[in-house]
Amino acid sequence: MKNLLSNNIVKAKKLSNKIPVVTHIITGLERGGAERFLFNLLSSTLNGKIKNHVISLMSEGYYGPLLKEKKISLDCLNLNRGQINFKSLKILKNILKNQKPDIIQGWMYHGNLAALVGNAMIKKKTKVFWNIRLSLEAFSQTKIKTRLVIKLGALLSKKINAIIYNSTRSRLQHRKIGFSKNNDYFIPNGFDIEKWQPNENTRYKIRNSLNISDKKRIIGYVGRGEPQKDLPNLFKAFDILKRKYPDVILIAVGKDLKKYATNFDKIIFLGERSDVNYLMKSFDFLCLSSKAEGFPNVIGEAMLSGLPCVTTDTGDAKEIVGDTGWVVPINNPILLSNCLYKVLKIPLDEFQMYGKKAREKIIKNYNINYVKNEYTSIYHSIYNKVD
Repeated sequence: MKNLLSNNIVKAKKLSNKIPVVTHIITGLERGGAERFLFNLLSSTLNGKIKNHVISLMSEGYYGPLLKEKKISLDCLNLNRGQINFKSLKILKNILKNQKPDIIQGWMYHGNLAALVGNAMIKKKTKVFWNIRLSLEAFSQTKIKTRLVIKLGALLSKKINAIIYNSTRSRLQHRKIGFSKNNDYFIPNGFDIEKWQPNENTRYKIRNSLNISDKKRIIGYVGRGEPQKDLPNLFKAFDILKRKYPDVILIAVGKDLKKYATNFDKIIFLGERSDVNYLMKSFDFLCLSSKAEGFPNVIGEAMLSGLPCVTTDTGDAKEIVGDTGWVVPINNPILLSNCLYKVLKIPLDEFQMYGKKAREKIIKNYNINYVKNEYTSIYHSIYNKVD
């Protein structure tokens, strides 16, 4: 795999043996793609090469206790989403002064702004990084506060030492609305090859536990019930599909999904789960219905599990899937339903080849160890750069 930073890698003018101290500021730590990736990134390889701290603007959520188990320090401001006040700013300032970071790494839009504000409040010469993980296809439909935060980010982006995107499409979209292109980098998501893999025995066990015959075809969905995931698109498409293909079941895994469905027939809701890598083995393929993504983790995880994917054309989904799956336009349940039907009609031997190719593609291009090395490289090289 080519060096992802080769277009604009920083050449260090002064080298240092000191391990950089990086404070990561993230909006929250509930189950989500960015949160999961941050945990995976910090949990092993970066330790010993980078000294990490994490600050959550909200609560410790799901990943906070897991970070603590890995001996990664965590502070929480316990704010409500989108909230900020003088008391929390003072707490943030004190945390940063105690940690003395060399780099403050923001994650997602609110975390990015908090990283910049936090840096302005401490009297230490610190590098500021941003991490942007969402594409802008649905920008006009985003909450007005979030749009204002994004536009403010564009104005301030020239002050940032490095902006890391996990999606090439998102990088281009943000440049187009004014984000600086002189200090940005593309590093995709990476995946644990051992954790996500197919297993026929597990497939049968899960199906038996759910009373699903092996003759039934299972479409899987994994994700949160958020507007950008466009669950109405998925459920409308499935309503159309099951009339044409009765032997199909949709398994929906994630928080707050039921509220988007108008008909529960042939849909199994499993709620928020910590054993998704286990449950995925029961799917025949995965469907992603989003109208906005960056680099969707769930597609990489499904492909590693030997599952072909049907996805909407959002973020870098089309590039990730390539010729191992199928891509349809966003927000079009009729086209999505037609595609799902076409996939269900593919002969089994041909279908299994798609799953095998999908796993091989992720192993070849998106290994978590390579991605961690890229983060280590960019942190060290910009930390060692002489202004």
